[in-house]
Amino acid sequence: MRITEFRRIHLMYAIVGIVIIAMLSLLYISYLQYKEGVKRFTLIQSHLEIVHAANELSSYVKRAEGHMLMYLILHNQSDRDKFYLRHKKMEEMHQLLSEKLEGHEFQSIVNDMNTNVEGLLRQGNILLEATDKGESLPSQSKRLRAFHTFSSEIRGLGVSLVSQLTKELATYNNNSSGSSYRYLVYLMLLATFILVLLLFVLIYAEKFIDAKNKAEEMERQFQQSQKMEALGTLVGGIAHDFNNMLAGTIGNVYLAKNASQDNPTAIEKMENIESISFRAADMIKQLLAFARKGSTSMEPLSLAPYIKDTLRLIRISVPENIHIHQEFCSEDLLIVGDATQLHQVLLNIVTNARDATEGSDNPCITIKLEPFQANDAFVEKHAASRNRLYAHLSVEDNGYGIAADKLTQLFEPFFTTKEAGKGTGLGLAMVFGAIQSHRGLIEVESTEGEGSIFHIYIPLLEHKETFSAPNQRKGIAQGDDETILLVDDESNVLETGESVLTSLGYHVLTAMNGRQAIEVFKTHAEKIDLCILDIVMPTMGGWQAAKSIREIDPEIKIIFSTGYGKDRQVDIENETLLGKPFSIEAMSNLIREKLNS
Repeated sequence: MRITEFRRIHLMYAIVGIVIIAMLSLLYISYLQYKEGVKRFTLIQSHLEIVHAANELSSYVKRAEGHMLMYLILHNQSDRDKFYLRHKKMEEMHQLLSEKLEGHEFQSIVNDMNTNVEGLLRQGNILLEATDKGESLPSQSKRLRAFHTFSSEIRGLGVSLVSQLTKELATYNNNSSGSSYRYLVYLMLLATFILVLLLFVLIYAEKFIDAKNKAEEMERQFQQSQKMEALGTLVGGIAHDFNNMLAGTIGNVYLAKNASQDNPTAIEKMENIESISFRAADMIKQLLAFARKGSTSMEPLSLAPYIKDTLRLIRISVPENIHIHQEFCSEDLLIVGDATQLHQVLLNIVTNARDATEGSDNPCITIKLEPFQANDAFVEKHAASRNRLYAHLSVEDNGYGIAADKLTQLFEPFFTTKEAGKGTGLGLAMVFGAIQSHRGLIEVESTEGEGSIFHIYIPLLEHKETFSAPNQRKGIAQGDDETILLVDDESNVLETGESVLTSLGYHVLTAMNGRQAIEVFKTHAEKIDLCILDIVMPTMGGWQAAKSIREIDPEIKIIFSTGYGKDRQVDIENETLLGKPFSIEAMSNLIREKLNS
């Protein structure tokens, strides 16, 4: 009896000891995993900053090379200024890389970059001096090739650095994921009670899988952010240059119309050019909205008539063998929306339905529009939504459908279910972004081999009286012999703007950057009534110039103009902003209102 009790006590102690050891081991190993996770997060964050700096450096190098070529061809002083501005940015990015990679094995790459950045400036100065002395572009081909070689070397080193950092990160993940900690835990827990073993295995496995999924998600977000950052940079640059060109085009069309009053045919053609220019501006707005760099124009909109009109235009792009069935309610369904974005939403979804039905025996697309009142189940499913009344638009096709495992990726940029060459992967991403900007919801139902249904819910405008009707056309507002200081670094925009303002009855003074604007204002401060300043310019931008001008005259009236999207408009929420391109009517009325305020 005593031996039995003795064994029971020791067995109990042994069990308790094993359990304590197992628990301590589990806690220790969990601590090691936690440290590993922190280390991985720090590594990913550090690599993200380095890769961003390397990409920025390559971008500035490419822009500097472009400004150098433009200067050699056109001898435009603004391109020369921009070359030195980009070179300054290159040096800043290189300094950041040197700080981040000090003592790192990739320090040699950064040193090579420094050598090539210095060579780029040196060769650039040689080219500029030779051009100033009158040497022609063909005679400088050897120097230009050397300049291009330095540029290519810097970008090549940037790509090499990003590639090696990515490999290092992947190697680190492989090494860390192959640790044997969890197997040690399994072996120790197998020595304890089976129930304790199962309990700890389940807890540990859940934490481990969650940590691994978070790490993978972080890496995926990192890669996605790189794609979107590159796209955003590209779109922002295109928008700025394109909007400046459109502003010049629209201004010249206006001047040509004024000079052709006795030629109705010419005026009609120029009005067509003006209309096409504004349609091109709408396209740029869509690109900016997709890259989250633009602003939307939200106005009260009767959705049902608008959808009907839009479908008449879209129907042209759908083959005649595809039947389009429409079921619309009798109500107008008033919403607050952006007509251009909604047009793109419907165009993209109908285009996808058209492509999905290709090859079907009896292809059909069904489009329905009806009011929808959210029930409790809908509200619970979409907890973030606070609306109860929606306009419900659905687009259904009987095409090949979408696999269930791909539905969660459907709205990701660059993801497409179409074969190579037929899809960019941007259409549904743009749809998703547009619906979000309307505070709406989008859902997809799909069965592979049977078809898909896209459901779009846009909040209805419940209080119609709170919105006034859109402003009526006011016509062109004339000047009253006031003096305007016009500042823009684009010579074609500046010259056209000067001519337009002069034709409206204003005296115009001009400057091509902020510093020139301040000097002109100091000289003519008594007679200048209004300043129109471009925000982004070399040497000194419009915002900085405005601060100096207001120190001279705190009461001066200022309008800011820009061809960039909203993300570049810092610190001017309470200022008057004129986005390029603009109609002459809108510009003239804004100037008149500002002068009369």
